[in-house]
Amino acid sequence: MQHSLYHSLLRVATASLALVLLFDSGFVLPVTKELSNNTQLYLGNVVGVSAGVEATELSLMTAELTKKEQVTHDTYIFTFQIPNPNMNLGLNLGNHVAIE
Repeated sequence: MQHSLYHSLLRVATASLALVLLFDSGFVLPVTKELSNNTQLYLGNVVGVSAGVEATELSLMTAELTKKEQVTHDTYIFTFQIPNPNMNLGLNLGNHVAIE
């Protein structure tokens, strides 16, 4: 097998990715997983990018419907009380939540 610059770079990239995934998973230190999650949330808010995810117990939140206002025959404004009023939902202007 020929050892080229390409193969050397590929090995370095693979090793780097493996280290990133190891730290991102929190396997080495639990704090690295939290740091990674916070960084991803911060970058998502700054850049304004979001991704749809399948609903799981981690991505669902229960909130109490406190007000329902009819604006037109097919438009309503719903007001919810989230469990912790100081909680940041990570939504920028124009973003939305899905209600089930």
